[in-house]
Amino acid sequence: MISNRKGQPGICLYEVKNRKVSESGGGRGPLLFLVRSLLVWLLAVAWQRGFQSVFPIRMNEKWMYGFLLLFSVLACLWAAVSFWKRAVSLLICGGMCVVWFWKKQTLLVAMVNPIANAYLRVHNEGDIPLKLYQEPTVPVWMKGLLLAAAIVPLLLMWSYVITKNRGRVLVFLSLLAPAVLAAVEGYFITLFSCWFLLFSAGIYFAVCGGYSGKMALKSGMCACLCMLVLLLAGSAAVRPLETMKRSENGIYLKARNEVSKNVVQKLEDLTSSSEKKEKKTDQTGPEKQKEEEQNKTDLEEQKTAEETEQEKEKKEQGTTLSDQISNESFLPDKTQNLKAIAAFSPGDGDGIIVKTSERPKGTYYYPEEYGGSYDGNSWSPEALGDDVSPKYSEYPENLERLISFCQEQKVENIEDAARFIQQEFEKQTVYDYQPGPTPKDQDFAEYFLFENKRGFCVHFATTATLMYRIFGYQARYAQGYAIPASAFEKQPDGTYTAKVTGDMGHAWCETYENGWKVREHTLPYTGKEPQVLPPAQNSSENSPVKEPVVQKVLTKVLTAVILLVLAVGLFLFQSAVRRKQRFLRCRKYRQGRGILELYESLYEIALFLGMEKSDPVSTKTFHTMKQLIGEIPEQEWEWIHQIVLQTLFGQSCPSKEEHEKLFRIVSDMVKKVGRKQSGLKRLEYRYIKSLG
Repeated sequence: MISNRKGQPGICLYEVKNRKVSESGGGRGPLLFLVRSLLVWLLAVAWQRGFQSVFPIRMNEKWMYGFLLLFSVLACLWAAVSFWKRAVSLLICGGMCVVWFWKKQTLLVAMVNPIANAYLRVHNEGDIPLKLYQEPTVPVWMKGLLLAAAIVPLLLMWSYVITKNRGRVLVFLSLLAPAVLAAVEGYFITLFSCWFLLFSAGIYFAVCGGYSGKMALKSGMCACLCMLVLLLAGSAAVRPLETMKRSENGIYLKARNEVSKNVVQKLEDLTSSSEKKEKKTDQTGPEKQKEEEQNKTDLEEQKTAEETEQEKEKKEQGTTLSDQISNESFLPDKTQNLKAIAAFSPGDGDGIIVKTSERPKGTYYYPEEYGGSYDGNSWSPEALGDDVSPKYSEYPENLERLISFCQEQKVENIEDAARFIQQEFEKQTVYDYQPGPTPKDQDFAEYFLFENKRGFCVHFATTATLMYRIFGYQARYAQGYAIPASAFEKQPDGTYTAKVTGDMGHAWCETYENGWKVREHTLPYTGKEPQVLPPAQNSSENSPVKEPVVQKVLTKVLTAVILLVLAVGLFLFQSAVRRKQRFLRCRKYRQGRGILELYESLYEIALFLGMEKSDPVSTKTFHTMKQLIGEIPEQEWEWIHQIVLQTLFGQSCPSKEEHEKLFRIVSDMVKKVGRKQSGLKRLEYRYIKSLG
């Protein structure tokens, strides 16, 4: 817009910044380009971390993030050029990529297979192996480049939207893609990834459509502060929900019990009754056969009644954990050949019911087996109890790599040893349901830690036990069940009971420190295997063991509600930011910018009310606007027309008083038009168009 100064002779012509200017290439300036590139890159990193939190891809993330930054800059540069340049460059680059990948199909496989295998690690059905596709060996930087290239279509879309301010719905849907795909598999992305994605999306949408670097920077900083406040408030709001979830008299447990009693139990009763009816209708044998079946049923009911009476007597006598575990539960013939273990296989739980006087605060460990001596192939059985056997300090001398590795470390106490073991597991290994068997010429623990680097609870517990012993501390291998605190239900007598199921099967390590202490070193598992669920991985309530059906459903519903509330909050936030930006532009008096912005608001409202697009300053458009917007009197319309023409073509800008008058007229009109709308029209008017 050419400068318009009072007293300057002649006519000043204004270059109106209308939509055509924005569509021809967006804003200009290196600062604006830099802000857009960084925001697209930040959004890509957040999207990738959300995907990675559920579908883990084994790679060096630093290389990928570096190439994502490069591709984000190129994508924003592509979005800023004209339509024909964008189309031609896209066709040329796309054709080159197709030809290149056709000639080097190994690289295409190296890009597609890690993504496919990440999905298969979660969506693994039946006996299908963990990896359906073999990943070729490529340099680390090349793998990062290829995985970053797989996200280029999203980068192009995000760059186009932030530059042209069109297609925000597509961006919103693309951001939901990882969460939707995870939900289909029965999972939600991690809390940190969710916060990070909301934070990045809030800043991205706030900067969309900015035409100057300073405006984009200010909008981004304001959005950053607002999103931080919202995320902190959301985090603070979640804590009471977690506290309520664990409270005995809280709404969560009450609702869970009510649903379990009035819904789940009734469904089970209906199912069992319908099955009995079907069985009765299918019985077509002689009367003698019916009598024999009836007699068998009576005998079974009698046995069940006797067993129930025995259980009641045990409860009245105060059954404890030690009463339920016999020393014969770990027999020599039950000892497993560790090297033959190729995949995690859950047990059946044997119908064990654990009873406690108080609700456990974390995971409840129920041992069935203890391991004493280790020979590289199996653990020798030890009696259940708190005794300290000399075997709990022994380890094979042929563990040369593991012994030298531990002896090189400076460990002063058992807590230092625990931290070191956990750090090494996190750096070197991953949780895997199907790590494969151990070669016959390899030690089970050394092969896991130094070679295969993949395993489940048995691998982690075995290796941790041996490392504690090498450090000089008494430790034993334990195997049994890890029962989540949520599985315990309060009984009428004030105690808590939990039914053990096979999917709670777990192995862990215990160290002796004036008493035996559980040492949980199994790493978290981020995927999902349909037939079994991950065993407990820590001693907190967040242990990913299988939860009761009611709790699982309530947890998912609560999470979905929180995500929905956050999505609605983000939607309202972006609308509020856009209205605030419009308000600030309308308040600017210098060079008549505010007057032109107010007139543009009138033009957009007329378009919303049904006017076809045309030249905003033409006489025909002005008369159409006057007919559609009846909230402004005809005399004021004529005055508005004169003010706008004076601003566009006059020698001097209107006075501040005239600007304030026009601002009041337009503000009142905007409110009146908004009140007349109803339903979806009102929603579109205020929150999508951001006019009211």
